Amino acid sequence: MPTVLLIVIALLASSVALGMFLGWRYLRQLPAKPVLVGVHILLGLAGLKWMVIDLLWRTPEGTALHSVGYAAALLLAAALLSGLLAPVLAGPQPAARGGPVAQVLHAGVGLAGFALFIVWATNL
Repeated sequence: MPTVLLIVIALLASSVALGMFLGWRYLRQLPAKPVLVGVHILLGLAGLKWMVIDLLWRTPEGTALHSVGYAAALLLAAALLSGLLAPVLAGPQPAARGGPVAQVLHAGVGLAGFALFIVWATNL
């Protein structure tokens, strides 16, 4: 298994694990720790960058494997954007503006992207 692939798996798995911890804190109505949120964002962004730039170009275009990798990258990018926009859209009163729905969508899209990434990575 290429070293780059192991790095991407570690980055994205760490981001997912930290996101699950942050989600648990959110459900317990504990205050968000900005440092943890920042690390979660950076891990996800770094994993996506390594995936797209260093791995996705290695799969031949027009193949099913390339399509799965491309779909995984799009879902992870959508999760990144939705995670960045969720607090902005929620505003000062998250429950009144759909904050929980935005968090669930962010988590669902992110997990779907991570699952597709794992399928893609195991077939490299």
